[in-house]
Amino acid sequence: MEGWWILVMGVVVVMVGMGSNLWGSAEDQEPTVDELPLAQLQVQDALPPAPQVTQTVIEGSKLYYAFPAGQLQGLILLFHGRNGAGHSWFRLVENHRFVRQAVGAGYAIAALDSTDRRERIWNLRPQNNLDYKHVQGTLAHLKQAGLITAQTPLLALGHSYGAAFVARLGLGVDLKAIAIANGPRVDPAFAKRRMPPTLFIGAVNDPIVPLMDVQENHRYLAVRGIATVLLTNEPASVTAERFARIPGITPALAQEIYDSLKRTRLLDSQDFQVGPPKQSGWERAVPKSVLAFQYEIESQLDECYGGHRFSSEFSLAVLEFFRKYRDS
Repeated sequence: MEGWWILVMGVVVVMVGMGSNLWGSAEDQEPTVDELPLAQLQVQDALPPAPQVTQTVIEGSKLYYAFPAGQLQGLILLFHGRNGAGHSWFRLVENHRFVRQAVGAGYAIAALDSTDRRERIWNLRPQNNLDYKHVQGTLAHLKQAGLITAQTPLLALGHSYGAAFVARLGLGVDLKAIAIANGPRVDPAFAKRRMPPTLFIGAVNDPIVPLMDVQENHRYLAVRGIATVLLTNEPASVTAERFARIPGITPALAQEIYDSLKRTRLLDSQDFQVGPPKQSGWERAVPKSVLAFQYEIESQLDECYGGHRFSSEFSLAVLEFFRKYRDS
């Protein structure tokens, strides 16, 4: 895997090489949530309602898709991170917030499983790639069902390992624009070819993909005249509202979580975290009753810290980028 280029979450980016162990870190992994129902996420905020989701199997792999009620603006293909699945976009809070905003803006979404269900990673090789076949099968299925046409604008968003796959996907699919969040490594052989307009999301404290690498990747595309934007996830103050996003956590309980973090001095005077959440021991500070939501609580903390997480805070920017290039 030597010689691959990579990105990060935050500001505009270009591609820089890292070792093959990049994708082996637990930081890059999503939780295994196969047992959770798709209706788990109950909406209690001002975002558009959760869309109705259809599940099917294409080329032997699962596909989840949802369409808007009104005029179709385009189809967004979604690709999960390591250890994830297509349904991660409907079960994980930040991912699902993006889905709701996208469908509310008139986009259909199609979230695919990687064909490798053992390590749950995407095939990054160009030859004999079953994941490419799954994408092509997905598009053929949606066309045959009359849900999209050959003229429907195709867009793609990937997180982490899924972002690495998206960076290569344009070689076989006519993508109008792509968004790469927290991650792709792009082989120079791919990068030298024409890539679609690319939006990068990097993060200041991402331990997997350093921000300077994302910035380098962005510059690389810009120099080649490819439309590119870099968004940076800067550290943000922690608020009770962030925890209230999590289904099952009431506003009162969210306030209790925040108060516990503040009381134990894990937040500074401006409510910024004093250290990375994976090392802060925040679990010992909060009420034991909320540890059933441990992954989602840590996701909110890590996103506020500017870590290796998908962030719905950039949803509107991603959708605006797609709007700008979808009809080109």
